[in-house]
Amino acid sequence: MKLIIYLLTLLLFVGLVSANIFTEICYDPVGSDYGNEWVEVFGSPLNDALFIEDGGIHSLRLVQGICDIDCVSIIAQNANHFLNEYKVSQQTLVYDSAWSSLRNSGETIGLIMNNTTTNVTYLPSAKSPLSLQIVEKDWIAKKPSPGFVDFNNSSESEIIVEVPEFPSIVSLIVLFGGMFILRKSRKQLK
Repeated sequence: MKLIIYLLTLLLFVGLVSANIFTEICYDPVGSDYGNEWVEVFGSPLNDALFIEDGGIHSLRLVQGICDIDCVSIIAQNANHFLNEYKVSQQTLVYDSAWSSLRNSGETIGLIMNNTTTNVTYLPSAKSPLSLQIVEKDWIAKKPSPGFVDFNNSSESEIIVEVPEFPSIVSLIVLFGGMFILRKSRKQLK
């Protein structure tokens, strides 16, 4: 019985901790797009993750930062250009990943990590060259702020895309699966 409870707790923990969400997309920076585009992700470190863009799958290489949990990660088209343009703390993980270009007309981007794919589709903002940032479950156009995740400030609101509610589907499946196994194991003990 203790083993079953331990396994259920472990499965639930893994399902909840591995969730990563896109929090900012700088798809149309000031000046040239080439080498200056980046996205921000909040969650676990992106070690062994792959970035999906324009149908291609791109590897990530950590360039700067130290973080174990609840990390802010930047995936930069060119990490050197990014670090020259923006000053971020050492707790912000900066990954280099070469891709052609994020579409200024919008597209679906994603992450593959731990056999799970996380996707987000962004739409262009009339306020370019601002970045799109998640604020109160909505995407809005704001001045780029890499390394700073702002879930609660809704000033300058131009809603672009609504973000789905938490918890994730995976977390719910793990939770209800665990409840089913627990109920079944209790019946076997009787």
